[in-house]
Amino acid sequence: ISTESVEGQVRYELEDGVAWVRMDRPEARNALNKRVRDGLHAAVKRFNSDEEAKVLVLTGEGSAFCAGGDLKEMAETALQVPPVDFVPQLGRTIPVLKPTIAAVNGLALAGGFLLAQNCDLCVAGESARFGITEVKVGRGAPWAAPLPWLIPPRAAMEILLTGDLVDAARAERLGLVNHVVPD
Repeated sequence: ISTESVEGQVRYELEDGVAWVRMDRPEARNALNKRVRDGLHAAVKRFNSDEEAKVLVLTGEGSAFCAGGDLKEMAETALQVPPVDFVPQLGRTIPVLKPTIAAVNGLALAGGFLLAQNCDLCVAGESARFGITEVKVGRGAPWAAPLPWLIPPRAAMEILLTGDLVDAARAERLGLVNHVVPD
């Protein structure tokens, strides 16, 4: 196993052809601050060039996959509307040349939910919860762009209009998750 920190808050570990990319800010539920976003970009670049890596598994340390954008950082920088590449979108804003799997534990909210949506496959722990809660505070949901291609339109609309969280079992029934496994 080779392990290295990428930008300090993302770890890249290669084990038997699997590149484990771990968001490592458990105290902030792996919220996407600049260091995590930059680390994800760097980790995917490394994955693409790593001949030994055959598949990338993206996950988060601690009790959450990723709670979305770092709201404290967004407030400090007066960010009103995140740019398109604010959340590293695997296969969209970041070219990915090999398969990707989201391994979701705990919360995957907003930009974290988008990260999971952009992976080729998604495996969720029983504790996984997915959602785009911005509607509850009157904000838009740019994190939902892939949803209509992944799940039925009415299910996507329910997620967007209510802001309610979707548990792992329902996410699997909807086709958002490939498999639910023990945490």
